[in-house]
Amino acid sequence: MKKFFSLIAAVLFAGSMMAGSYTIVFKSTAGADGSASLTSTTVADYITDGAEYVSAIEPAGKVYNGQNGYGLKFGNSSNAGSVTMTLATPIKPTSIVMNASPWSATEGAGLLQDAEYETKSTGAKGTFADFTYEYDGNTEVSTIIVGTKSKRGYVKSVTVNFEGEIVEPMVYYLVGTMNNWEISDDYKLVANPGNTDELMVDVKLPANSQMKVKGVQGETITWFPDGMGNDFVINDAGYYTIYFRADGQGGEGWHYGFIYAQNHPLINCAAAAELAKDEKAYLNEVLVTYVNGGNIYIKDESGYELIYANSFGLAAGDVVNGFVGKASPYHNMPELIPTVALADLEIVHGEAPAPEEITAAPTVADVNKYLVIKGVSLEGEFTTSSKTSLTATIGEETFSLYNNFKVAYSFEEGKTYDIVGVGSIYDENIQLYFVSASEHQATAISNTDADAKAVKFFENGQLIIIKNGVRYNAQGAIVK
Repeated sequence: MKKFFSLIAAVLFAGSMMAGSYTIVFKSTAGADGSASLTSTTVADYITDGAEYVSAIEPAGKVYNGQNGYGLKFGNSSNAGSVTMTLATPIKPTSIVMNASPWSATEGAGLLQDAEYETKSTGAKGTFADFTYEYDGNTEVSTIIVGTKSKRGYVKSVTVNFEGEIVEPMVYYLVGTMNNWEISDDYKLVANPGNTDELMVDVKLPANSQMKVKGVQGETITWFPDGMGNDFVINDAGYYTIYFRADGQGGEGWHYGFIYAQNHPLINCAAAAELAKDEKAYLNEVLVTYVNGGNIYIKDESGYELIYANSFGLAAGDVVNGFVGKASPYHNMPELIPTVALADLEIVHGEAPAPEEITAAPTVADVNKYLVIKGVSLEGEFTTSSKTSLTATIGEETFSLYNNFKVAYSFEEGKTYDIVGVGSIYDENIQLYFVSASEHQATAISNTDADAKAVKFFENGQLIIIKNGVRYNAQGAIVK
């Protein structure tokens, strides 16, 4: 057998026949975090069509999902870059055609470089071509190794050609009262990366949902469990991961050995900020305080969080229910990467909230908080071309003002400013991401002699303050 290198994950043609072919299509759009760097073992994260033919994906290095419309990027010069694809059912191919592009004209098409692999190169990055790998039709392939650290490339699709009788794999769906007992991709069970004997699906279920698992294999339908009057019932509405074992060998707590449900209680922003990388947050109701590009800042009564998702569509003032995301801390700054789409959320649009005022340098308690600090002294210039920082002073304290959003502004010596920004942290360093500034305007009453005693009284229903012989109202304006 001549081995080949390509990201194939699939391997059995639907239907029993003596010869045939199928095409696997890989994702060609960036993931929710924009960069779409993956360490995922979830098959559906990589493949748009044909994910049912893959039982597991085990990345040993960095793999990218849908880079810039080029398809799935594999290989990385600074990491091991290889991935093992385990096929749902072994296949005996006659040929496999990979539609691929090299990372660069000198990279080849990302093909493995050893005595058993063939190097094929053409064109530059973004120039796709078909690479055909011949097989003898008698040798069984069950796993495919993808990528090395020395060769990189992109794959859009893989076409598998074969001969011989092929048995179609069974595809499993969760069906029930929540989806009118109809199969749909939203309820399709996929491999559990933590247990090869299990499939799983994350779902939001209404109260008193009745359900079973429906296995589809061509025209054959199999129910789990079989029979009547034995539906699995979820009493309480909420978010669940449903686990399934086709062999019926689930232990205690499994419905007839086939189905198990894990409930995911809603948590607040403070709890979400404490999650470890890749742990999921099922958030309660939150308010969007500020949005800049892929940075979506939210809060509830417990604290603050950051959703990082390019072009997600939320706006300041939105009250959001139903957000689910994966924790992805960035140098100690809590972040959540969405695992739901905008359409999955319940959103009530409202007025954008004003920034919260603090009177001292920001602390760790202010991370991801939308803020204003008044009377700040600093000197220097921010531009739209680069991210730079300035040292700002408030009272006796200094802090770092960082132009993360590349906002142009000039700060003059001798002036003070009201700074709007967002609290952030990088490793152990507290910063304020700059949003906007205006010259600080001291109120008339604050400019008077601090040692003079103020006299306060009500006159015609209005609070009057007399200081240094000048009459002020409660807002500090001079009353004549």
